[in-house]
Amino acid sequence: MPNPHGILVDLLDRLVIIRAQTYGPTEIIQVEDEESLAYLGKIGQKISLRHAVQLLFPTSVVAKINGQDNICKEVFSGH
Repeated sequence: MPNPHGILVDLLDRLVIIRAQTYGPTEIIQVEDEESLAYLGKIGQKISLRHAVQLLFPTSVVAKINGQDNICKEVFSGH
């Protein structure tokens, strides 16, 4: 049986595919306060800016599930 996408099946099982999209001012402005922005900046410095920016979409989904309109530090840190 051929490997899907040309990748070994055991490796493919361990991959997580995340759809990335461009974030505009509307999504970025939804970060609630300076503390949240500072925390996002620390993530960007520690890991990468790209990773920090890609966190905006999933954290906005979690915020909406929790009944919040804006992203706050607690959503980023999982508390």
